[in-house]
Parts: sequence; structure tokens; C-alpha cells
Amino acid sequence: MERSSENSHTAPPLIVMSPHRFALIGFLIGIVPSALFLSLLFSVEVNIPLFKPTEYPVTLANKLFHASIALGLFVLLIIAFLFSARPVLESIRTKESVLSHPLNLLLGTIFFLLITAIIGAIVVDQYPCWIGIPNCD
Repeated sequence: MERSSENSHTAPPLIVMSPHRFALIGFLIGIVPSALFLSLLFSVEVNIPLFKPTEYPVTLANKLFHASIALGLFVLLIIAFLFSARPVLESIRTKESVLSHPLNLLLGTIFFLLITAIIGAIVVDQYPCWIGIPNCD
């Protein structure tokens, strides 16, 4: 039996993304978590009511809420890194120059350094607890 060319035709992707769109999406996703984490890293007081100390008693629900916000912002930062780095990784896969997408390379490097700084700050903060120093918290 003979197949027609109509049956073997695949549908084009719904969204065709250019490297500039990946850079823009990565920047928009990563700007808020980056700003908040940098302000916390450099002890800058953020004037957002959600992050101010409350007069309510500290409960497990409050702790989980604040921890989920921090985890969500960190995940957004990782997603921003992946969006920004994708065109660079595709250019490496096709044996093009790494510098063929300089904006994506710059944003990917910045987001990677921020992720590394956050993980480093967590390790430095928690290391005394890991080695068994009492009352480390």
C-alpha cells in the first residue's frame, strides 16, 4: 500500500522560540527571585508585608508557608537558568560557537552564579550543625 504525503506530515510546534525569547522569558522569570535573594544575602530590608516579621505566634503552618515561598523562588531561579541556557546548549550540540548567543550566555552565567551563591550560603549556615556543634541554630 502506498502512503500519501499528507499522512506522514507532522504538525509544526505551536510556539517557535528564538534565543531572544528564551532570554526574555528567563530574565522575566528570574528577576524577582534574584532581587529577593540578593536583598536577603546583603541584608537589605525588603518593604514587602509578606516578608516582615509578624506579631502572630510562630506555628508550623507559618513556617511551611514561608519555606514554600523560599523553595518556590529558588525553583523559579532554576527554571530561569534553564530557559536562559537552552540556546547556548543547543549551539554547543550543533557545534556552533558558544558566543553565538551572548545574551543567553550572560543571563545563564548570572543565574548559575546566583544559584551557586544561595547553595553556598545554605552550606555555610548549616555546616556547624552537620559536624555536630551543639546549639548551632
